[in-house]
Amino acid sequence: MRPYTTFQTRKDYTVPLLELLAALPGSEGEKRAVLAAFQARFAALIPPKHRQIGPGGRSLWAYYLDWQRQELADAGMLDTPRWGVWHVTALGLRWLQENPAETNLNPARAACARAPQRRERASQSRKVVSFHIRGHSGTLSVEKVLTVAREALAAGLPAEAADYRSWAVVVDGRRIGLKWLFRQATGLDSFNTSHARDILGRRLGFECVQQENALSSSRNARRAPHSASGEEATWLDVARREVRSVRDFLAGRAARPSDERLCDMVQFCYTFGLYSEARDLFPLVDQTLVNVWLYERIRRLAMVSEPKASH
Repeated sequence: MRPYTTFQTRKDYTVPLLELLAALPGSEGEKRAVLAAFQARFAALIPPKHRQIGPGGRSLWAYYLDWQRQELADAGMLDTPRWGVWHVTALGLRWLQENPAETNLNPARAACARAPQRRERASQSRKVVSFHIRGHSGTLSVEKVLTVAREALAAGLPAEAADYRSWAVVVDGRRIGLKWLFRQATGLDSFNTSHARDILGRRLGFECVQQENALSSSRNARRAPHSASGEEATWLDVARREVRSVRDFLAGRAARPSDERLCDMVQFCYTFGLYSEARDLFPLVDQTLVNVWLYERIRRLAMVSEPKASH
């Protein structure tokens, strides 16, 4: 065994988990069996504060394993070949072999481990499609769309980008009006929503969502002033009940919801600035039980929430 000391943070669980899995037959194991084996092998290193019971009736150290398992997967060192199975990849096995005395994942080496993923993302960002709309031909790339979107987000979305009536594109967890983004990226004025959705969503792979936003709702409210106060009271009541549901669950006062419901909770908490709750909810989501795009979205939100939660 490597020269481990008592675990202090969740990151201290990373290498022990990797080493434990590598020692199992086939370098893999079902989640429940992995947790049992980890407790049996490293019980003396798990401090009392990590044995406290969190939401869902599990110990904190079990949540930490879930979180670090995802970090290892992001680094390309773990994957999930079958439902509920954690498996060490060739990259993970090579890291263990090349670093026999390491007890923590070296950031530099972790960056190297993520290089294949960065290359894959770079390849995706270079994806280019050709289009022909109402007599106008052109090309558009993922990189171009991301550049336009991120510059707008950094500068503060203009009203026409935030005041979308129906469809929006999700970039870095934020919503931007579909038609506004398509217009800025292509320079076209003569197109409809279907054109933009087809090119940005189906062909370039961006997540397109349909939802009327708050600014459009406020215009409707001005048209019907007598109903505005009642609607606002309803919205406020719904928000309060959702916050109560989140906090009751995290405090162990409510049963565990479905994994898709947990994803909805993470999204809600991030939107309303409940960053600690978003951070704490994410490790409870079972990646194998939700859509890949949904899991990736809430993972990004949780990563953004973590530093905000400490402020």
